[in-house]
Amino acid sequence: MIAAAIAVPSLLILYFLKLRRRNVEISSTLLWKKAIQDLHANAPFQKLRRNLLLFLQLLVLAAILIALAQPQIMSDRTTGDLKIFMIDRSASMNAMDGDPESTRTISRLERAKEFAIDEVDAMREAGLFNDERPDQAMVISYAANAVVVQQFTSDKDALRAAIRSIQPTDGPSLLDEAMQLAKSRKASKTFQDSGGDQSPDAETETREIEGLTAGPPQQIHIFSDGNALDAADVLPAVEDSVFYHAIGLPDAKNLGITSLRAERSYENPVELTIFAAIESTDSVARVVDVELRVDGVPVATKEVTLPASVATGATTSDVEGEDPQAAQAMPGSGGIAFPLEMSRGALVEVRLEGLDEGDVLETDNTGYLIVPPAQQTAVAVVSPDDIFIGEALSGLPLSRLDVFTPAQFEAMMKDGRSVEYEVVVLDRWLPPATGEAFPPGRWLSFGSVPDGPGGVISAGIDGITTIIDSQTDHPVLRSLTLDPLVIAKMQRVEIPEDSGVQVLAEAAGGPAILEMSGVEYRSIVVPWEIEQSNWPFQVGFVVFLAGAIDYLSSDSFSEADAGGAARQFRPGDILADRLPLNAVDVDVALVPGGDAESTTPTGDGRITFGPIDKTGVYRVRWTGSPGATDVVEGDRVSRFFAANMSSSPESDVRTAERMVLASQTVAAQEQEARSEVRRLWPWLILAGLGIIMFEWFIYNRKVYV
Repeated sequence: MIAAAIAVPSLLILYFLKLRRRNVEISSTLLWKKAIQDLHANAPFQKLRRNLLLFLQLLVLAAILIALAQPQIMSDRTTGDLKIFMIDRSASMNAMDGDPESTRTISRLERAKEFAIDEVDAMREAGLFNDERPDQAMVISYAANAVVVQQFTSDKDALRAAIRSIQPTDGPSLLDEAMQLAKSRKASKTFQDSGGDQSPDAETETREIEGLTAGPPQQIHIFSDGNALDAADVLPAVEDSVFYHAIGLPDAKNLGITSLRAERSYENPVELTIFAAIESTDSVARVVDVELRVDGVPVATKEVTLPASVATGATTSDVEGEDPQAAQAMPGSGGIAFPLEMSRGALVEVRLEGLDEGDVLETDNTGYLIVPPAQQTAVAVVSPDDIFIGEALSGLPLSRLDVFTPAQFEAMMKDGRSVEYEVVVLDRWLPPATGEAFPPGRWLSFGSVPDGPGGVISAGIDGITTIIDSQTDHPVLRSLTLDPLVIAKMQRVEIPEDSGVQVLAEAAGGPAILEMSGVEYRSIVVPWEIEQSNWPFQVGFVVFLAGAIDYLSSDSFSEADAGGAARQFRPGDILADRLPLNAVDVDVALVPGGDAESTTPTGDGRITFGPIDKTGVYRVRWTGSPGATDVVEGDRVSRFFAANMSSSPESDVRTAERMVLASQTVAAQEQEARSEVRRLWPWLILAGLGIIMFEWFIYNRKVYV
């Protein structure tokens, strides 16, 4: 306004000026007809006449003045100073239905990045002649874990580059960590606590209000298909606004392997069975070929029919004013089993074939298993007077079963002969500890409390009790029930903080079955005496012994694998294992074709790698001693691990129409209703330049015609 108040009158004054002439005698006025026109003014004032040049110059001046104000067309949507773009890069975002309204075939992640860049383009910018602040934005990508890709900035180029740099993963979609990052920049709300003292000079203490934050409101834009596994736990800040940008089709069709495992027969370990669970989100039944490969060679193909997805009648929305009768459809599921006879170890691959149409996600069409060679376990029982354990173990397919007194076994430990046994079962006796709760080895302990470093604490004896809770998904307890178990005398134990002891079953008086591990040992501990219970007279006791020995004798233990199966991981997990103590030059690679990354073992041979982002087969390679099932190639030793998606929620790629969070339900935004901020000043400058060129043409015509 100030610039216009100065510039416009100045231009008009130039046109009010008139000539001040001086008298000169000439012979004729014929040659001065053109000269008498007022081309130069040098004295005030004359009557303002209609003048095309003045009109054009006023237009140019207006365009320049308006452009200096940086006008823009604002979006109808509420705008805020702070925006957070959360971009889902989980496995389901690799589905190739990102832009169903066009002929393009792009992934959901690529489409999400396009929408996010549209939001960046729509951000408000600062003006030159006002104190309006520009919008700022942060970029967070999330899958199994969340990462801040770009901190808050108003630099749109930096935001676009950060969004384009986000890479896909095969991990699950977990939103809560991303929301915690969004809230982490805010301070907690506080209050002054005087402890009830109302006097003016009472001392006060500043306390935080849990769950409430202070700070300016933020706009949180979630670009996802809405299938976050932990959505019900996600709690945005009260003052923040959440927008859900749905990517993909709500009726997307996908077939995928959701579970894969191998099992050897106890009686004949050469007999191997590969089990695969398959699901389909198609609304019609599907027939699919399932191929089994061993070490890359096809060995069998079977056909499986998957039923259509079926409605469960579950309500998908509690939003006021919306139809609550919309029902979710559960995927159609089926399974298949491949029986084999194979004593050696192998890489097993299960593939879904013939899915050219009606399958938007390729990642879950293949699953891998690392199958160890068939082996029977050598077991030693150490007891002062064993009655039940040796008899129960005698029916299991063990390569060797020996019973020793504590004195005999302690002598074997001194002679180094105890390493002949893969698993040692301890009955009411513990070997001398050497720095940890157990010596190196695999131990199944009954009736004793291992209280060495990293162990537990004895807390007395309780009376009769039963099991009230157990981890039925743990391999040791997966195949049995503990409901009939009655314990007459219960040894109570207490677990120190940060001890790493895992409770597998719990009685009314405390932990009843424990798992303990250290640098060089792993153990299952039953701290009460089995003679003081009815367990030895139940079939479940033999099942427990078989499961515990099979679990403890496994060649490799994956700390990240909740199922307990050796060398099996999911994207988002940490690959963890223990190598021989002389292992050097260790590297990890996704094979084939992946780049090898070096890693350094700890002093006890432990390595960690990850989190793993992709499904497939990972190779850990080193120079040093091999394990029993490792592959030796020249002077290098290789050990293989399998990473599978194996997730029913991630294979169900149907886009959710709303996200149900802990505190609110967020409906998907209408993408076609999206509007953006369009800057007009560049067009005004361009128009002003065009008018100047036209004005120059008119002026020259006036002079020379």
